[in-house]
Amino acid sequence: MISITNLKICSVNVRGLRDRHKRRKVFLWLRQRKCDIHFLQETHCVEATEHIWNNEWGNKILSCHGQSNSMGVCILFKRNIAI
Repeated sequence: MISITNLKICSVNVRGLRDRHKRRKVFLWLRQRKCDIHFLQETHCVEATEHIWNNEWGNKILSCHGQSNSMGVCILFKRNIAI
Protein backbone atom coordinates (compact mmCIF):
# COMPACT_ATOMS: atom_id res chain seq x y z
CA MET A 1 0.00 0.00 0.00
CA ILE A 2 1.24 3.49 -0.84
CA SER A 3 1.58 6.08 1.90
CA ILE A 4 -0.10 9.43 1.40
CA THR A 5 3.25 11.23 1.44
CA ASN A 6 4.28 9.34 -1.72
CA LEU A 7 1.00 9.62 -3.61
CA LYS A 8 1.38 11.04 -7.12
CA ILE A 9 -1.75 12.44 -8.78
CA CYS A 10 -2.16 13.68 -12.36
CA SER A 11 -5.00 15.59 -14.01
CA VAL A 12 -5.50 15.71 -17.79
CA ASN A 13 -8.13 17.07 -20.17
CA VAL A 14 -8.16 14.30 -22.79
CA ARG A 15 -10.73 15.89 -25.15
CA GLY A 16 -12.49 12.61 -25.82
CA LEU A 17 -11.47 8.96 -25.52
CA ARG A 18 -14.18 7.22 -27.52
CA ASP A 19 -11.73 6.39 -30.32
CA ARG A 20 -10.03 3.11 -29.41
CA HIS A 21 -6.65 4.06 -30.90
CA LYS A 22 -6.54 7.41 -29.10
CA ARG A 23 -7.62 5.77 -25.84
CA ARG A 24 -4.81 3.20 -26.07
CA LYS A 25 -2.26 5.94 -26.76
CA VAL A 26 -3.53 8.01 -23.84
CA PHE A 27 -3.52 4.99 -21.49
CA LEU A 28 0.07 4.21 -22.52
CA TRP A 29 1.08 7.84 -21.97
CA LEU A 30 -0.60 7.81 -18.54
CA ARG A 31 1.25 4.63 -17.52
CA GLN A 32 4.54 6.29 -18.48
CA ARG A 33 3.75 9.20 -16.13
CA LYS A 34 3.82 6.70 -13.24
CA CYS A 35 1.05 8.43 -11.30
CA ASP A 36 -0.94 6.56 -8.68
CA ILE A 37 -4.25 8.23 -9.56
CA HIS A 38 -5.22 9.94 -12.83
CA PHE A 39 -8.11 12.39 -13.06
CA LEU A 40 -9.38 12.68 -16.65
CA GLN A 41 -11.77 15.37 -17.86
CA GLU A 42 -13.81 15.53 -21.08
CA THR A 43 -13.61 11.78 -21.61
CA HIS A 44 -16.90 11.61 -23.56
CA CYS A 45 -17.49 8.29 -21.82
CA VAL A 46 -20.79 6.43 -21.81
CA GLU A 47 -22.01 3.69 -19.49
CA ALA A 48 -22.22 1.10 -22.28
CA THR A 49 -18.43 1.07 -22.81
CA GLU A 50 -17.28 1.38 -19.20
CA HIS A 51 -16.33 -2.33 -18.91
CA ILE A 52 -14.20 -2.08 -22.09
CA TRP A 53 -12.27 0.87 -20.71
CA ASN A 54 -11.71 -0.98 -17.40
CA ASN A 55 -10.27 -3.96 -19.28
CA GLU A 56 -8.02 -1.77 -21.43
CA TRP A 57 -6.70 0.14 -18.43
CA GLY A 58 -6.19 -3.06 -16.44
CA ASN A 59 -7.60 -1.81 -13.17
CA LYS A 60 -10.58 -0.01 -11.70
CA ILE A 61 -11.91 3.14 -13.34
CA LEU A 62 -14.54 5.28 -11.67
CA SER A 63 -16.61 7.23 -14.17
CA CYS A 64 -19.22 9.94 -14.25
CA HIS A 65 -20.79 9.84 -17.67
CA GLY A 66 -21.78 12.86 -19.65
CA GLN A 67 -23.18 12.84 -23.12
CA SER A 68 -21.48 10.91 -25.91
CA ASN A 69 -20.03 14.09 -27.45
CA SER A 70 -19.24 16.11 -24.33
CA MET A 71 -18.46 16.00 -20.65
CA GLY A 72 -17.63 12.92 -18.66
CA VAL A 73 -14.86 12.37 -16.13
CA CYS A 74 -12.90 9.31 -15.04
CA ILE A 75 -10.60 8.46 -12.18
CA LEU A 76 -8.04 5.78 -13.08
CA PHE A 77 -6.12 3.92 -10.40
CA LYS A 78 -2.67 2.37 -10.68
CA ARG A 79 -2.65 -1.43 -10.43
CA ASN A 80 -0.96 -1.78 -7.04
CA ILE A 81 -2.90 0.94 -5.20
CA ALA A 82 -5.49 -0.15 -2.67
CA ILE A 83 -8.77 1.65 -3.24
